[in-house]
Formats: sequence, C-alpha cells, structure tokens
Amino acid sequence: MFAKTYRLRLFHTFFLVLLAAVAGGCHKRAALPTEIAKIRGVPPNIKTVEMTISRQTYRDTLKQPDKLTRMRVIPLVARAEEASAVPEYRLFSIYEGSPAELLGLQNADVLVAANGFIIYEPAKFKAYLALLQNESQATIEVRRSGQPLLLKYTFE
Repeated sequence: MFAKTYRLRLFHTFFLVLLAAVAGGCHKRAALPTEIAKIRGVPPNIKTVEMTISRQTYRDTLKQPDKLTRMRVIPLVARAEEASAVPEYRLFSIYEGSPAELLGLQNADVLVAANGFIIYEPAKFKAYLALLQNESQATIEVRRSGQPLLLKYTFE
C-alpha cells in the first residue's frame, strides 16, 4: 500500500513539474554564457589577487549550506545613462567561515564576472561557488570601493 502511494505521489510530482515547465515557456532560450572580454576590455587599473585554497577546507565550508544560501546577491540598477550590457550584483550577508569569505569576497563587493563570464542570474553565482570544489583554478572579478579586482584561485 505504501509503495503504491509513494509511486503515485512521485508520478504526480513529476507531472506537475513537467506541466509547469511547458506552461512556463520551456521553449524560451536561456542566456548563453558570454565572455566579459567580448563586451568590454580588461580594466586598465585592475588589481589581481592570487590565492591558494585548500580543496578540503573549501569542501568543509560547503558542508554548512546555510552560509552559502544566506548570502544575498542583489542586482544593481543603474541610471539609463550609466547602464551597461554587463549585469552587476552587490554581495551581502557574507558570513565568517562561509565559502564566499574563504574566497576573499566581502560585503558590498560588486560582482562583475566569474571565470571571465558574465553572470546573468544570481542563483547561478551561488551554484558556481558550490561547483568550485571540483576545479583546480578559478577567477572572480569584483569591484571593491570602486576599484576593479580580479581574484584568482588555485585549489590544492
């Protein structure tokens, strides 16, 4: 009896997800990753900070998912004359011991790009941070107090 009810609920959930995808316009194309270098060149005054991070230490910070999910990635809204083709996000709620803090990100940093690609959705940046545990190298470009900053990571 329990197995039958479970299968029925599973099928019902699958059907609802499928229906929502079709009704929500699954035919719409997602934004393809765009290299930021194709939109604008490298800022002339960009400062590069290289960091070596222990892969195990980084994985340990990911074991506390609330520290990653509580980070706020807020879209910046620019005036029409200042608008750019590159969406930017201000980072908030970066807690001590979080993956973002270990990566050297700070509250009020403005996120510009990750691994040289434009971030089109805040949720994708959080997913990117979770996936870094499998990478050997990575970069995040931010603006801190108006100064462009490229954070380069090597995971060992």
